[in-house]
Amino acid sequence: MLKSDNLIKRLFRLSFYTSLLMAVMSVIPFFSLQQEFPANFYIFFISSLYLIVFSIWQVNILLVYLYEKYQVRHQWQWTRFVLSMVISVLVAEVLVNISHSLPVLERIRFETELNRSGQGTVYFRMLSTVFINLFVVFIQEVVLLREKKSKIELENARLKIENTEAINQQLKQHIHPHFLFNSLSVLKSLINKNPGLAEEYIIRLSDFLRVSISSSEANLVKLSDEYNLCLDFLEMQKIRFGCALEFSFDIPEDKLNMGYVPGFSLQVLLENAIKHNVLTEHSPLKIDVGCKNGWLSVTNNIQKKLSVEHSTKLGLANLSDRYRIISGQDIKVEETENQFRVLIKILANESTDY
Repeated sequence: MLKSDNLIKRLFRLSFYTSLLMAVMSVIPFFSLQQEFPANFYIFFISSLYLIVFSIWQVNILLVYLYEKYQVRHQWQWTRFVLSMVISVLVAEVLVNISHSLPVLERIRFETELNRSGQGTVYFRMLSTVFINLFVVFIQEVVLLREKKSKIELENARLKIENTEAINQQLKQHIHPHFLFNSLSVLKSLINKNPGLAEEYIIRLSDFLRVSISSSEANLVKLSDEYNLCLDFLEMQKIRFGCALEFSFDIPEDKLNMGYVPGFSLQVLLENAIKHNVLTEHSPLKIDVGCKNGWLSVTNNIQKKLSVEHSTKLGLANLSDRYRIISGQDIKVEETENQFRVLIKILANESTDY
């Protein structure tokens, strides 16, 4: 705990100021006495008490440092408080005896008055030292507890970030293999039916993979990169479905260049629209990607399949989880009888609203 230089400096500064404050406040009761004391006495008294309190502080700081350095078990921490009390009393007595040897007439005069009232005894000094030490220990423990709390909060925040990153990477990894498997199945079918289209499909697929691999480690990707990825994806689907698929993009240039989205976010929405709807030349699936008020919208007409192909159910739920992890926001889903729309927020590179 005390291995931190900043904490050591903070405790040292605290010991300096609290020692001075206690020394100054200790002379206040003497103003209520009828006897007047010269200025030299107050200077001597404040200086002596300051030295005692400051020394007690250093004893406690040193003990905490040693207990942390040698990693003393928690069940033996009580010994630190016992040692603190014993050493502080001994140090205070040594300092008092040294001060008594100084030829200060005002101190001798005051000491005589204390002896008359019974307050200048060794027991009184020991009791005073015990109270001073308790006060010092209390302040020090408050500082150490706050430091420990801050470290725990920082560690929890670090673990939360690492966990978030791991979850986000795991969620993304579910997307890419699923799409790749479907693409290879389509390519196999095209090779048998139309080798020319299969070649064009391979070109689009290679472009798609190049962009996706280059951004696979990033939580956020530029909207322009996601747009290029989706364009390759839709062109690949266009090769497969022909006139049964229609699509359009209406995204301002400044949003493309400045905005960010989670990787594969748009691609997932486009893939879901194609997967869950019927595509025919007489009734084509129409997909429109637009932008309004900082939100991207993916809209398609509803032509539900009678028998839906097997789904891993990682589409919208996956994207919703990723958005909450990265930005703290969620996606919006709007559905009517004839239309299905999903809206996702355009983000800044710092995962804030764009």
